[in-house]
Amino acid sequence: MLRSVGKTVRGPSSAGPPRLGSSSGAPVRLSSTSGSHPSHIWRPRRREHPGPPETSGELMGQVLARLGGQGKGLEFRVFECYTRVVGPILGERSVPDRLSGTTLYVRVTSSALAHEVTLLRGPILEKMTAELGPGAVTDLRTRVGR
Repeated sequence: MLRSVGKTVRGPSSAGPPRLGSSSGAPVRLSSTSGSHPSHIWRPRRREHPGPPETSGELMGQVLARLGGQGKGLEFRVFECYTRVVGPILGERSVPDRLSGTTLYVRVTSSALAHEVTLLRGPILEKMTAELGPGAVTDLRTRVGR
């Protein structure tokens, strides 16, 4: 019997790569030369469950944050939320312009529409807070012009 590094070799019949089974059907056990670890069969480790799947909105925010900084990812989510919250009619006549801190600036086509958005500020901010979470947008200001 010849000893090789980390495994037992038995004569010329065992030439080639090590086999995972023997003729009797029992698995081959590889033993270390130092004897510090008990011999065993290699098996893949079990993965821990990562938790519930992430929503596409959460992933999009993470991707945009990596591409354009934290501000750009948040700004994108706030602009999308604003257009959903105000609806199609007001959404056609007003456009989110920029996000400065927690203040959203909205550009409107007329001063009458600016006044209407100002009157609807409370409900708009409540809906946006419910969708984005507290502290994302705390104030809404309007600017006239396209």
